[in-house]
Amino acid sequence: MATFSGFPDPGSTRSTALDTTSASYIGGSVSSTPNIFQDSVSSSDISDYYKISIGGSSASLLSMTLDGLSDNASLNLYTQTGTLLQTANFSGTASELLTRTLSPGIYYVRVGLVNGAVGTNYNLSLAAYSIQESGISDNTRATAQNIGTLSISSPTTYIDFVGSKGVITDSNDYYKFNIATDGKLNLSLQDLVGNANVELYNNSGTRIAFSNNPYTTSESIIKDLTSGTYYIRVYDNTGATNYTLNLSFESKKGKRLDIWSGPNSSNPDSLTALGSTLYFTANDGSSGVQLWKSDGSVAGTSRITNLNPSGFNPANLTAFGTTKLFFTADDGSTGRELWVYDSSTNTTTRLSDINPSAGNANPQNLTVVGNRLFFTADNGSNGRELWVSDGNTVSLVKDIYTGATSSNPSSLLAFGGKLYFAANDGVNGTELWSSDGTAAGTTLVKDVAIGGASSVPANLTVVGSTLYFTANDGSTGIELWKSDGTVGGTSVIDLTPGTGGFGPTLLTAVGSTLYFVLDSNNDFKQELWKSDGTNTARVKSDLNAAPNLSFGPINLTAVGSMLYFTTYDPNNGFELWRSDGSDAGTYLVKDIWSGSNSSLPGSLVNFGGTLYFAASTFNASEEQTSREVWSSDGTEAGTQQVTYINSVDYANPDKLTVVGDKLFFIADDGINGTELWVL
Repeated sequence: MATFSGFPDPGSTRSTALDTTSASYIGGSVSSTPNIFQDSVSSSDISDYYKISIGGSSASLLSMTLDGLSDNASLNLYTQTGTLLQTANFSGTASELLTRTLSPGIYYVRVGLVNGAVGTNYNLSLAAYSIQESGISDNTRATAQNIGTLSISSPTTYIDFVGSKGVITDSNDYYKFNIATDGKLNLSLQDLVGNANVELYNNSGTRIAFSNNPYTTSESIIKDLTSGTYYIRVYDNTGATNYTLNLSFESKKGKRLDIWSGPNSSNPDSLTALGSTLYFTANDGSSGVQLWKSDGSVAGTSRITNLNPSGFNPANLTAFGTTKLFFTADDGSTGRELWVYDSSTNTTTRLSDINPSAGNANPQNLTVVGNRLFFTADNGSNGRELWVSDGNTVSLVKDIYTGATSSNPSSLLAFGGKLYFAANDGVNGTELWSSDGTAAGTTLVKDVAIGGASSVPANLTVVGSTLYFTANDGSTGIELWKSDGTVGGTSVIDLTPGTGGFGPTLLTAVGSTLYFVLDSNNDFKQELWKSDGTNTARVKSDLNAAPNLSFGPINLTAVGSMLYFTTYDPNNGFELWRSDGSDAGTYLVKDIWSGSNSSLPGSLVNFGGTLYFAASTFNASEEQTSREVWSSDGTEAGTQQVTYINSVDYANPDKLTVVGDKLFFIADDGINGTELWVL
């Protein structure tokens, strides 16, 4: 590219035009390398003429732009004898674009001040290109160039020409293609030297998408399509241009496992992995909410139970060993009790009637520790207490709060071969306990809030050989604590001043590091922190920048040594972030919904060493929002949409659950309701 300025003022007539063919300027014919002439027009100099040459032995495509305007100016093209060929005159200070196919020869270009304008500087750009006309007769849908079936694995590219001005014209190029499966079309029109637009039609001739950007801006269409035949129309907009048409196709990844046929939703819930099988609850429309299983195939997705259709409602699904699944349910006669399904024998059994007859024991907090299942239940006489099962029988571990009053065990967690939990014995308040499954081995770990006050341990989380939790000892407020399971090895990590504050939340283990969220200075803004048990610090130092704003990080999820989370910043909204524990290594992965709108990443899960999650975005070419499954390797380029399930609304994928080499989730394709899907 060459730029010329400070040259003698171009003449105001063709006979006095600046000769661009001279050695002082282009030195011959206009070429594909743009040459720019910078000058001005005013009320005393309303016209600047330039003499140009189109070389070669065949027609070329001339592209001229006029920009940098501060007032209204026009662009005109004349033949050597003075016949006006074409004019470009947008209103105001808008740039001008004039494109046309021309035979070899001499032409004149005029830059003119429009009536009423005072004056303006300008940049006149001149370039000429070989015409990339394919010669294929494809001006209508009936004669469209047949691409065939779009390949999922490799993009398709076509180089051609459209134009309605000049010695060579071809106003429309049509392309016909097929897709064999539902998915997403990615179309781009690039390398434009003039203005061209693109439209997408279905097989019946209805336009379903278009792109009409101004000037030489590339065009783009991204559209969810069902299998079938489609047409693309590329057409010029009062000029001529070469173009490169790029097409790629992504199949709609994911398979629907339809449980309630038709538009009704089976609403799968409690997705739980046991071996290579997914267990879950769902309603097929005839049996009520029952226990189901799936191996990821349609044939391998089946109902296990068919009991009490009006209220069996399995819940609290918990894998035990390699073949058993515990859950709670109500058979309509014994109330809500503990049940077990044995995959080795394909049998479903109610283990016992903890609360006799129709009373509800309501087992909750099912937690596996080695070869025992701990849970809480109410037998109708001891209140809600700690119970245990070996998979065949159940028994009360200990009446911690003696009598009919409940000790209400909560926050059950396996640590060091024992169960740790919070409970109230009626003497020490709600404190940290541990159990080996026997009454004698169920003891208070430490009376954190000494006496009858309650420290209310919560957020129990294991990192290596340390148990972390939150508690309030009555003097430091709700703080982070750590324990090795002994009285002496249980101590506070005091992070917030005084006794107030919200206390640490969202405790998450990533390797040997504990991450958590904390408002350390009581400014009602949550911050990201980390601890290795000895050193505890805020991850990102700036308190006025993400992730230390508003709600702070949410959805904390470990993938290898990396922490992923959702957080807010004013410029990008709630988006996906990552952290390696360092200040510099904590940053936005990708602004999925660009700008201040939020993609709200949710249901984050580690699937084969890659993060999968649900996110929302906006498709500008369709003016439509969507929520689908995405994946990320931690880089912006490696953060991509995975599914294209719902072409008209949010698919709302949720409950992402890994089972071996498969990822199950629920979603709504807009036709079949909320059903089970698998990748």
